[in-house]
Amino acid sequence: MANVSKDSNSKVNPLNDPSNDVHKAIVAYADAIIRDPDGEIAKCTKEIRLHPEDAMAYFGRGLVYENTNNIDMAIADYTEAIRLDPSSALYYSRGDMYSKKGDTDSAIADYTEALRLDPDFEEARNALETLGSARISDGPHVNG
Repeated sequence: MANVSKDSNSKVNPLNDPSNDVHKAIVAYADAIIRDPDGEIAKCTKEIRLHPEDAMAYFGRGLVYENTNNIDMAIADYTEAIRLDPSSALYYSRGDMYSKKGDTDSAIADYTEALRLDPDFEEARNALETLGSARISDGPHVNG
């Protein structure tokens, strides 16, 4: 893998490195979701039928639902994936769906769990800060 870091002390997320194989797979999957979401849902559903304990199949289908704005179905699939194999990425993804749905308490709980599992998860930290700021700005105002 290419070293994309200029500073030896800075941490580079390998998923943001275009030369990383996982990054390439994610980009290819995203393209497939855009081209044929129904086909991708069918593929994931078939995989779930064949391997009902495969958390990644639920995660994959959840991604398709997320990208087609089927928030409740994405939450359901992310929840099942978390039950099978809890990870910071899954909690973060479900937190995003709760946030889109307007369920701030559930989003905060999921982002917090993502950070508990991976204290260096900057995206989860940023999402928590954003929700906290929104909550403060939406709170009661005192006229003086």
